[in-house]
Amino acid sequence: MEDWLLPDKAHDLAGKQLCIFAFDRDVVSPAPLHLAPLVNAYAPVMGGGLTVKHFDTDHGYNSRRYAVAKAAAEWIESRCGIRV
Repeated sequence: MEDWLLPDKAHDLAGKQLCIFAFDRDVVSPAPLHLAPLVNAYAPVMGGGLTVKHFDTDHGYNSRRYAVAKAAAEWIESRCGIRV
């Protein structure tokens, strides 16, 4: 089970790029329970390599699908140099 403790994997991400999307009305994976521990663990190790984007939508991002897809594409293009 310890293999799945993602905050413990922060050191593996040093020097890498990571984007985490959070959905503010998500009742399945609430940000304070699921996102905050990751950000708290990753931010000190990753610095500017960590991007966190919040969207005012639910777990399935039903009301913001275009915005989420656009943000993902823009992040990939800007951070990874891959045209999407």
